[in-house]
Amino acid sequence: MKQYTALLVDIRNSRGYTAERRTDIQRYLRDCVDAINGIFAPSLACEVMFSGGDEMQGLFRFPGAAYLYLRLLRLAMAPVGLRAGIGVGGWETVVPGGVSTEQDGPAYHRAREAINAVHKADDRGVLLLSAGGQDAVLNACLHASERLTGRRTQSQKMLLLLLECIYPLHGEHMADGNGYERFLHVVWNDAGKAAFSEKKRTGDLPVLHWRDKLSVAPVAVEKVLESGFYSSGSFQVKGISTALSGLLGVSRQSVEKSIKSAAIYESRELDAAILQMLAQTFGG
Repeated sequence: MKQYTALLVDIRNSRGYTAERRTDIQRYLRDCVDAINGIFAPSLACEVMFSGGDEMQGLFRFPGAAYLYLRLLRLAMAPVGLRAGIGVGGWETVVPGGVSTEQDGPAYHRAREAINAVHKADDRGVLLLSAGGQDAVLNACLHASERLTGRRTQSQKMLLLLLECIYPLHGEHMADGNGYERFLHVVWNDAGKAAFSEKKRTGDLPVLHWRDKLSVAPVAVEKVLESGFYSSGSFQVKGISTALSGLLGVSRQSVEKSIKSAAIYESRELDAAILQMLAQTFGG
């Protein structure tokens, strides 16, 4: 049976927000999901959608695409935290043309079991479940990546988000590079991010110095890893500091210092390894 990957996501500690802030966050989250659905259209069997309350779900053809989707969504939502369950398995109840909530199968059941387990764990925000024997290793890597990202400052997370919109990690046939500019316009605005501040301050985001159409240069993970040996330096892109400094209106040295202190290249190295492990374990 062909393997699919179900993704369930919800907002961490959503009851701790006022009704007004929760509404603002959900509105912004909906805009982000809509934009990211466009990016990952090639690998979506069913688009990610709200399925009730703060919860969302979707179905992917490849587990690596589900992970990249979640990774980008988490960066966009920071500092609001997300919990997620990833389930790999069959898609048995197929409703042609139907939305994700109309579908069912082991992939969905495992995603539900995974996110339920995350709800009971204070130190973990994502869990993957499958019928294979590599779940423990994969989840250790997922947890390490999550912890590494969680220790960054908000400004470092936004720098990584900007980098991922210009030089996104890519799996073959998983995403459409043409959708990143639209996504960046959604997340890089004070109107959206103001929802996360109790005082709803504006001016919290650095101004982007847009020139012409955003030039997106996806980094193909397969090509970087095909040599069999790689390091964090393998995920450096020529001119990356210059491009980011031009957009942010700061010095190249300042960008390089931030990238180094935030261990951004090391983070991309780890996430690329996770993508490779998912592909080797489940295909895609």
